[in-house]
Amino acid sequence: TLVTSWAGDLDQALVGMRECADIHGPWLELNEYVLNVSGAEAIQSVRGRANEAFSWMERAFERLRRSRSRPGVADYLIHRTRAAMTAIGRDARNDPWLAAQLDLVSPRDAGRGYHRLVSWGARARYYLEKDDLGSDFEALVREFESEGHNPHFVHLVVSEYYVTVAHARLHQCLVGGPEERARRLPDLRRAASDLRACARIPLVRSHSLLVDGCLAYFEGRTRKAKKLLSEAETLATQQGCPWVLYGVARMQAHMLRAAGKEEAARDQARIAELLAREHGAVTRARWIREEFGLTEARTEPRMPSITSTRAST
Repeated sequence: TLVTSWAGDLDQALVGMRECADIHGPWLELNEYVLNVSGAEAIQSVRGRANEAFSWMERAFERLRRSRSRPGVADYLIHRTRAAMTAIGRDARNDPWLAAQLDLVSPRDAGRGYHRLVSWGARARYYLEKDDLGSDFEALVREFESEGHNPHFVHLVVSEYYVTVAHARLHQCLVGGPEERARRLPDLRRAASDLRACARIPLVRSHSLLVDGCLAYFEGRTRKAKKLLSEAETLATQQGCPWVLYGVARMQAHMLRAAGKEEAARDQARIAELLAREHGAVTRARWIREEFGLTEARTEPRMPSITSTRAST
């Protein structure tokens, strides 16, 4: 599974991870089991499949619940579970034991060594999923940068951190007015550059194409933006990545509205909101509703295929 993950064949990696958990899980040492399950959760989280991601974390915590020891990987598991629960809007207080485990480790505390390295993505994503991109998030970014990580050579799991920060910078540019966007663009350019550098597998590259496409639009390069967004959509469809698909639809909706096509923009926004909502991304679905004045649907409207979000821009 490690080899196939590094090669970018994530579907095959997930097959191996599921087989490892289902068949060999009872005989795996707890640290090995948690790392295997967490790897599957990380793949699904970066794809934007929040519901599936959380189901993997449930497996890991049930195993930890039955354990009489606290393994070294427990803190990493807590960071991943906190982010996964926040993504789908799950409240840990409904499970006192789980809530107590999460209280043991702050989002700002990741310890040292390997588990600290691979926790950056989950820690950053917690703030994004919580819709809290204020001082704590900025402090986390400064802390990461102070360690001198090189996106060209960083561990594959740390790609999640670069994906998350790029999406956070993109959101800040989308919701800010002209002056705020001008102030935020340097941060987005830096995040886009880092993400481009670490995009060694197709899934991460689909995120990079989306962010680069949005950046090109903000810089006035509309033709380039459309090309990059189209490439992002195609690659995301191949990679089973709804996060990028609804990201493309959201950006296209903003472009349509800027072109004075308000009705078409709202139609495109509805596609983006539906995709985000049906995959458990409660915060990003809410962002889209707020940006375009949509109401939360009680039943799913008839929509074009979720594998294609293209609209005339």
